[in-house]
Amino acid sequence: MKQQVYVHEWDGYHSVLKNRMAMKIQYIILLLFILIGHANGKITPPSFLNTLNEPMEYVKVFPYNHCWGIIFLNEAEILKLVLGKKRVIRIEHFGSTSIPGMSAKPIVDIIIGLNKFYLDGNEIEKLLNLGYNFIENSHYCQRFYLQKRGDISINLSITKYKSETWKDCLSVRDYLKTHPVSMRKYATIKNEAIEKGFYSIDKYSAYKQFFFKHLVKNARDWWCND
Repeated sequence: MKQQVYVHEWDGYHSVLKNRMAMKIQYIILLLFILIGHANGKITPPSFLNTLNEPMEYVKVFPYNHCWGIIFLNEAEILKLVLGKKRVIRIEHFGSTSIPGMSAKPIVDIIIGLNKFYLDGNEIEKLLNLGYNFIENSHYCQRFYLQKRGDISINLSITKYKSETWKDCLSVRDYLKTHPVSMRKYATIKNEAIEKGFYSIDKYSAYKQFFFKHLVKNARDWWCND
């Protein structure tokens, strides 16, 4: 049986053209940024390089699929080779696709823990060549956020190893793995969001926000006391 994949949707032909132009502009700016930057310097992508007019992604939730774990393992090996062992301390699979039995959007969440929080021009170029797009550069939470879409769909977070972002992502994952009642409740809320017609990522996330906020707090407390 052919596996269903995550699909982008656009609102009309003009939106397609507008998005393509925005992506071209983003790549041109990034390439100029790499060329101008010092070859061995520590460079971070400018914050205005968030993807412009991204195509609207509509949420689809699927039962757990063991293939998500295989996708993670394969991509993790590639990322280690690209960024290098000296830079990458650990790579982890987190989010709903990392939790056996949990329904999820078929998008694999990966987090990379670096020795220092920066990306140089060479590293940026390598990630672009792997098909990743920079979505967010947040110094507030020390995270680069990238996406890859195609035959496989990946959300990639890059942060400093053991940063607060690192701890939050992994504490929620491990909490849900060891607290089946909370896992089932979270799965129910996600399914409710779809049943109520909240297919856009903004509405879907907003519906889960109250529960997820408390989930993060409980996971932090549990992580600290474990």
